[in-house]
Amino acid sequence: MSYFEKYQKYKSKYEAIKIEMKQMLGGHNIINNQMYKNDKNEELRCIAHIMGQEMLDKWIAARTGDIDRITPMFNEDGTPIHPPSATTFSDLYKWTMMPVIRKLESYKNNNCIVTFGIDLRDKSMRKELKNPDGILVGEIHAALKRLETRPFDRAVFDKVLAGPRATILTPSDVDAICIQGGAIRTLVDAGGVKDFGVKYERTADDNANGKVTLTFYEDRTKEYAAGEMGVHFIEASGPWHRVTWLETSMMQCVYEAKLRYDLRNHKNARGALEPITYNQWLYHALLRCAKSVAYTYLIQRERPGFKPALFTGRRTGGLLFLLLQNLFFADHFNQFNGLDPTNPRPVPLSLLLRVPADGTGAAASSAAVAPTIPNTCLGTSSVDCWYILGTLGLPCVSPVGTHAHELSMVISVLFPHVDQNPQHLPLTQIIGHYLYSELVWKKTKGPMAMLSDTLGTRAFMKAANYVSLPAEDGRRQRFLDIVGTARQDSGKLPDFVHNMVEFGYVGGDGAVKAMMASEIDTTDTLLEASNLGYASFGAGGFFGDSEKVWGDKNAPSNSMAVKAVRVMYAAEPGRDYSKISYVKVVDANVIGYPVKVGDPSDFKKPQLGEGKLSVDKNLPARKIETVYDGAQKPYPIINKVSVEGIKEYAEGVRVAAQAPLDPSLTATKPIESFFTVEGGVNYGGLEGGSNNSWFNYFFN
Repeated sequence: MSYFEKYQKYKSKYEAIKIEMKQMLGGHNIINNQMYKNDKNEELRCIAHIMGQEMLDKWIAARTGDIDRITPMFNEDGTPIHPPSATTFSDLYKWTMMPVIRKLESYKNNNCIVTFGIDLRDKSMRKELKNPDGILVGEIHAALKRLETRPFDRAVFDKVLAGPRATILTPSDVDAICIQGGAIRTLVDAGGVKDFGVKYERTADDNANGKVTLTFYEDRTKEYAAGEMGVHFIEASGPWHRVTWLETSMMQCVYEAKLRYDLRNHKNARGALEPITYNQWLYHALLRCAKSVAYTYLIQRERPGFKPALFTGRRTGGLLFLLLQNLFFADHFNQFNGLDPTNPRPVPLSLLLRVPADGTGAAASSAAVAPTIPNTCLGTSSVDCWYILGTLGLPCVSPVGTHAHELSMVISVLFPHVDQNPQHLPLTQIIGHYLYSELVWKKTKGPMAMLSDTLGTRAFMKAANYVSLPAEDGRRQRFLDIVGTARQDSGKLPDFVHNMVEFGYVGGDGAVKAMMASEIDTTDTLLEASNLGYASFGAGGFFGDSEKVWGDKNAPSNSMAVKAVRVMYAAEPGRDYSKISYVKVVDANVIGYPVKVGDPSDFKKPQLGEGKLSVDKNLPARKIETVYDGAQKPYPIINKVSVEGIKEYAEGVRVAAQAPLDPSLTATKPIESFFTVEGGVNYGGLEGGSNNSWFNYFFN
């Protein structure tokens, strides 16, 4: 049954119900009737299904000549003819977060080695990687090897670091990223991608010369999940300011290799092999994008201020799709904050199908429907699409972005003692956000964003209430008061709103300040976010890549994530690291293991559930393991750092955050008493004295 047929069926059904209920209730409005409410998403989907097809057809007809200028950059199968730049699959936040990364590195003598690891969450992918034919393993490894051929492009940096962003990085910062031995660097150094199966241990030479290395191997002794032995590890290591560009890029390699593998091995409903060409996939991905744009139009018809951000580039069907997707987006949305002065673009094409005034979704030509709705978006995460389309004289909305979990995760390991307080407050996350405010936001004047769920939103909000900053008028203000956008990234949408209200993230009128829902993956969640009052939403797969949105809800998603899994730097002499569960000292170096848990599915039940923990799977599972000597006598081995120990710590943070705020201590701790941009962490200020109630409360 087509969506349109389904819509007609639903429409007839609920129209009959409305008449029946109206008679039963004596004419009362039944807008709150549950059955009526449940039909809303389906009705909008059916209209968007029709709209999206017409929008795409009109767009292709109008843009054929421009599409023909893009496609010669690619082979017949959609792969780039020439290696793309090193930043092609990186979000804008890589640039805006870099000043903070460089400052944090300076506190550690510019010697901070970070390892990023991919978590292959999709079970079907993990199973396919263990196929004895080794085909998928070989194709992923080949894709990773090509990272050695992708050069940094200074022209991209020059374009990004212009206007309000001109002063956030120095020329020496850019050189540190782009130059190696006087020549332009590639994303991974030559020979840096090791042969499959090699669990490479970095050398002192690697660290001294700032090399980036990448390893891909299987460890059959590790357990991915209960009863599932064998883990494939894909890890990139190097100086933080260099290896950070691998975070999304290597994930994109894996995703696209698996996508193309799936297309070749596609089976029809009868189970027979029926390969899908890349061009077939590309058209359907654009059609899904058009339908999601149409659905967004329908939502914006009732809430014009509800704006999308195109989160794209990390798990997507390749650069060709990205360019066409971004061009389509630019033709259907106006930039919310005005045109980018460095990349002026024309008014979107006057070919778009708008929603008829009666909202029925009946066919209508664009000429017959006045564009009365100011459809706006925040922008795109893809810097390189913006750059490439701009060089072709084609429109692209400007890039947007702030920071990611990477910042909160790494800084927690760089200064682990800061978070060792009885109240389990993640104060390092406040420091990271504060550095972003001081080094970036005050220069660019963009909205100061908050990403709060690394160890749970409630814990972050509690810390943000207890720490104060100087205000421009000389008074003190909560750290939370400088936040302009709160980004929901896990847990339930209503729970996030509840937390914002409880912890006072409100304006002078008492209303909740701007919130962004950044995990929109279905039309249901988009409708819910709109109804809950979110100001904006971020979506990636929703705008084309994901087949689940407009097709088979059970289709494999190739779901994966990449996180910082290890951090190494020189230990501070005389500082005790022995009581911290997520760091250890080896040969005078601290080796730390960042952790992310996100928000619980129910904030009233903060205990960690299965699959919620993001941590290095190379670690021993338990704090104490039973081993056997030659006589088969058991004896225990105590692991200084283990998954079990880190899980206990992370759960403790979330559980402690359930306790209410102490009103007498709200915003009484000046951040400058324990941290300054120039000097870094002041441990004496943290440990405090006997007469300081704040110190006693948190650090006794």
